[in-house]
Amino acid sequence: MAVAILLLSPYATLRLPFEAALIRQAQAALVVTGLLLVWGLGHRGALGRWRAAPSPIRLGLLLWTGAALLGALTAVVAGNPPTRLAGQLLSMGLLPMGAVAGLLLVRRPGSEHPLRWLPAAVVLSVVAAAVAHLVDAYLRLAGGAAVGRLYFANSVSAAGPSLLALLLALALLRRGSWWRRGAILLAILLLVAYMLGSGVRGLVVVSVPAVLLFFVLSSSGRRRLGSLALTLGALVAVAALLLLAEHRIQEWDEAVRPSLAPGRGTASLFEDDPKAGVTLPEDIAIEPAPWDGGKLRRALAWDTPTAEPIRIPDTLVVEEPGLYRLVADIGGQVTASDTTEPTAEGCLALWWLDGDRALLGELEACAAPSPGWRQVVATGLAPEGTVQARVVLYGHGREPAHWRLKKLRVERLGDEKTGRLLEQLSFFSRRLRSALDPLGSGSSAMRGSAAYRLEESQTLWHLFREAPFAVQLFGHGLGASYALDSGGVKPLSARLDPEDLHYIHNFYLFLLFKLGVIGTVAVLGALALWLLYLWRACRQASDGGRRALFAALLASWAAYCVWSIASPEILNFRLAPLWGLTLALAAMLEERS
Repeated sequence: MAVAILLLSPYATLRLPFEAALIRQAQAALVVTGLLLVWGLGHRGALGRWRAAPSPIRLGLLLWTGAALLGALTAVVAGNPPTRLAGQLLSMGLLPMGAVAGLLLVRRPGSEHPLRWLPAAVVLSVVAAAVAHLVDAYLRLAGGAAVGRLYFANSVSAAGPSLLALLLALALLRRGSWWRRGAILLAILLLVAYMLGSGVRGLVVVSVPAVLLFFVLSSSGRRRLGSLALTLGALVAVAALLLLAEHRIQEWDEAVRPSLAPGRGTASLFEDDPKAGVTLPEDIAIEPAPWDGGKLRRALAWDTPTAEPIRIPDTLVVEEPGLYRLVADIGGQVTASDTTEPTAEGCLALWWLDGDRALLGELEACAAPSPGWRQVVATGLAPEGTVQARVVLYGHGREPAHWRLKKLRVERLGDEKTGRLLEQLSFFSRRLRSALDPLGSGSSAMRGSAAYRLEESQTLWHLFREAPFAVQLFGHGLGASYALDSGGVKPLSARLDPEDLHYIHNFYLFLLFKLGVIGTVAVLGALALWLLYLWRACRQASDGGRRALFAALLASWAAYCVWSIASPEILNFRLAPLWGLTLALAAMLEERS
């Protein structure tokens, strides 16, 4: 029950604003973990059970707790905001609270230890959340709506605990009746489908070596080589199927379809043509792009801001309803700005019109200033009754800017349902493709997340190196904030203020910046103790079922330590109590061995 509340309570906050939802989720995690701790402390012999716990776990918990308290004390001395201090102290404190609660849990006479059900509870809870996401995505796609990543409101998702659940499910698959194994196998397939659909590239990248590590660790003796070969073969087969599917989806995504203006370029479509009676508005010019090296003869050009959107007089005929995609290349330069990070955007839109030229809706695509061409893509449904469309040019922001447009295409992707499904598969394909090289040839939209994290890490490392010696030793304290002068790379969320950031994606730079060298060494020491303990317990386990669980726990901790370079899931307050409970589970398994 406690595990289900920890993992599923965020879904009860979907109707709340983002910050209010986070507060309610943190309160739920604190209450559940606190009740477990009180339950454990309320039984006689609590001190004896603590002393009986494996020394690596106890020493690691003391190091982790000491680092958290040091960060809190430093924060008080530095005068950091109390609310942020409390939030980050909670994230660090829930792990040792969960571990101590698990270590002190008492088994009732004649019954199994409560922690015995922890793996199954994690798997069932995460699978339930994954099914909710998959069903919601299906219903939205069937209704013709866009889906994108499988997230609910308030950034609620099952991506964080999904890898832990997957590895525990693989461990549970090793024994049981045929129907139990069949149910676990179905759960594994649902977890894999959701993990791919979540679009979290870091999760996908670390999952493959984590699964491989699990199968290697869970086998022993002569079976290890066979298990390794079987696992590699399965991973190669799955990778081949994914690559084949990705190739077919990419072919569909990049296929050249008839445009609403077939066989004509952007400039020739809208240039002055006395025979056709078309005259460009005075706000529009046809000129070359200076950064194109003379390759492009002409492009539509306009200046912003404008009092009204610039309407191109020519209209495009829409013969069939369905899902349409607008693709164009936009380049632009800000001509004057008082800010270091201008907010100007060059935009074009497709206005859907009925027979009387009444506006039924629009499809918008925008681009930020850039020294060259930037492709923009927008997809949307042509509303019922649409018979024609009109191109409109304008811009966002108050900075004066000059824009150019080329290679405008308006393509019909298919009917409403089929088009949305293929568009969704194309979205997944692009994200998985970009996971292999997020800073390489992927689109700028796919590189934004990695670029921001890289800029954030470089800034924090520079701040640490330039800090006074005392700050390097003790850090800035929990809740400390920093400014990110990213040269145009904006925070991942519009809710974030680049001058007052306190969330850090790199867990290890979080430690250095907030806790300094002393706190970082303590936390890394705790992680090393736990990993070595799990490694030793896995090697010494004589029972195959226990060895599989130890292997799942070790592979999980190792994978999340790597993943935390880009996403600090170890500090996620929804997961932190579970990490503590997994340590207690390991101690219980070793005791039974």
